[in-house]
Amino acid sequence: MYCASKYAVLGFSQSLASMYDKTGARMVIMCPGVTATPLVTNISDKICNSVRAVLGNDAANLDKYRKQTVDNVSLAILDLIQKDKNGAIWVSERDQPPYVVDFLHYSKQSLSV
Repeated sequence: MYCASKYAVLGFSQSLASMYDKTGARMVIMCPGVTATPLVTNISDKICNSVRAVLGNDAANLDKYRKQTVDNVSLAILDLIQKDKNGAIWVSERDQPPYVVDFLHYSKQSLSV
């Protein structure tokens, strides 16, 4: 469910970006990785049993996952807004510089059947 909701946001945002010629509103997307906020503090204690069952032994390792600072995400968002074009998708994670993700248009991914 979590991944599906994230993908829905990407798809919706890309749809909005396609309306730039009509609206003049640029749409840029930031996908932040795990960030040091209260939401992820002691995350392994907060997940529900069904998620814990799927994760198995990995559930205990969630708190060990390398988190980035809020400042890292904030600076990446500012760069994205100031520097990139409509429809740009960036990822910010692990206190590293952000990077671009490019989703090809479906017509460029087609395969013969």
